[in-house]
Amino acid sequence: MGNKQSFFRSFLIASRGLMHGLLQERNSRIQIVVAIIVMTFSLFLDLSNLEYVLISALCFFVIILELINTSIEKLLDVIYPKQNPEIGLVKDIMSGVVLLGALLSVIIGIVVLKDPTISLFKQILETF
Repeated sequence: MGNKQSFFRSFLIASRGLMHGLLQERNSRIQIVVAIIVMTFSLFLDLSNLEYVLISALCFFVIILELINTSIEKLLDVIYPKQNPEIGLVKDIMSGVVLLGALLSVIIGIVVLKDPTISLFKQILETF
């Protein structure tokens, strides 16, 4: 019985942390909005299951990177409350990691979504 309670409690704690990270941080909110738009738009395209899974995974990948970045930044702010150039560099590197992940996602997204998007718009234009 104790294991179930501790699992449930762990789940609640993780959910609380996730909600805070997703809803309280500006960049995370932006990533969520973009992910919802991309994943919803993808539903209207003629994608294979694998392509849709890839697009969804890339959206989650960027959000996960953003949450890791936010966690590291908050931890560093607690450990080193004063301005420190080395800590600033670590934060900049982590932001760069998120940027690289986002760029990778955009590039793959363009490759996967380009032709189905063009096809969808051709179909729409043909109906007029």
